[in-house]
Amino acid sequence: MMREMVSEDVAAAVTRDIEGEAHSFAANLLMPKRRVLGMVPTHASVSQILAAKHYFKVSAMAMARRAYELGRLSEWEYRQVCSELTVQGYKSGEPRDLRPEQSKVFRFVADTNRQKGISVSTVSEETGLVPKELHGLSFGNIWAVTGGSSLSQRAILGRNESV
Repeated sequence: MMREMVSEDVAAAVTRDIEGEAHSFAANLLMPKRRVLGMVPTHASVSQILAAKHYFKVSAMAMARRAYELGRLSEWEYRQVCSELTVQGYKSGEPRDLRPEQSKVFRFVADTNRQKGISVSTVSEETGLVPKELHGLSFGNIWAVTGGSSLSQRAILGRNESV
C-alpha cells in the first residue's frame, strides 16, 4: 500500500504541467516582460496587439495571451481580442506574413551535401530514417526521393527546380 502511494506521488511529480512550463518559457523568451509592458498599453486594442505581434515576431494569439498574463488586458478584453482575432483568421493560423523560421545551417548542410553528391539515400542509411521522414523532419529542407529520379524529387518538394 505504501509503495503504491509513493509511486503515485512520483508519477504526479513527473507528469507536472510540462506543456504549460514550455509555453511559459517560450513566452518569457520571445516576449520579455519589460519589452511587452513598454510596448503594449493597458486596454490594448486588436491593432496594438497586431503591432506587437509583428515586433516580437510571434503569433497574434500568443501576443494577446501574453498581454493578458501581464495585465495589459482584462479577462473580458482578452476574450474580446481573441474573438476578433478569430474572426480575422488568427485562431487557425497567421493569415498575414508570419513565416516560420528556417535553419540557415540546415540549408547549408543540405546544399553542401547536394553539391558533393551525397544522396538522400546515403543520409537515410547513416541516420536510419527513410527519405520521407528526413523530408518531414527537415520541414521540407531536404530533397526526398522515392525512386531516385529528379522528377520524383521535384514532385515531393513541390518545386520546379532541379535537385
